[in-house]
Formats: sequence, C-alpha cells, structure tokens
Amino acid sequence: MQDTCLKEKCPFLKLFDIPKEECPFYIKTTWDVMGTPTFLDDCAPQRSVIMQAMHHDMILGTQKDVEKLEKGTVKLTEAFVGVAVALNNNEDVRVTVNDRNLLDGIK
Repeated sequence: MQDTCLKEKCPFLKLFDIPKEECPFYIKTTWDVMGTPTFLDDCAPQRSVIMQAMHHDMILGTQKDVEKLEKGTVKLTEAFVGVAVALNNNEDVRVTVNDRNLLDGIK
C-alpha cells in the first residue's frame, strides 16, 4: 500500500500551497499489512475509490460462490424429491451407481 496524499499530484495542495496536514481531505490511516502496522498519508476521496473497487471485487467473488452453492442445492433437492416420491409410492429406495449421477458436482 502507498500514500495517496502526494503534494506533487494534488491540484488542491498545489493551488493553495498548504502542507498536506492542513488539507481538509487529508487523513492519517493505519493498515495491517502482513501483521505489520503501516501508517499512510491518505487523501480521503482517492482512498474511498480504491476501497470501493476492492469491495466490488470481493462482492463479485462472493456472488459467484453463492451461485455455485445454489446449483448444488438444486441438485440435492432433486435427489431428495426423488427419494420422497419413491417412498410415497412404496418403492424400494436404494442409491445405485447410476442414481449417483444426480449428485455429481455437489461438494
């Protein structure tokens, strides 16, 4: 992680020629990087955009995992419904090697 509050890149600091500590957008942040505390000089609007992008990526990953679980749940539900129908019709319920194809992909 790097500082996002840099005087040479900030039009606000250049315009008013003030130290970064006096900037209304300046914040001092603490991050835990691999177990080591890191202190950064951050520009609040820039860090907010970076964090938003990181959270967006995490949400997409979570959404993909949820979709995978939903597919597995549908297959498992179909298998349980099949067993329930067989029991309701007084059929012998045994899971054979061929019937296990219903459960493929469920982990």
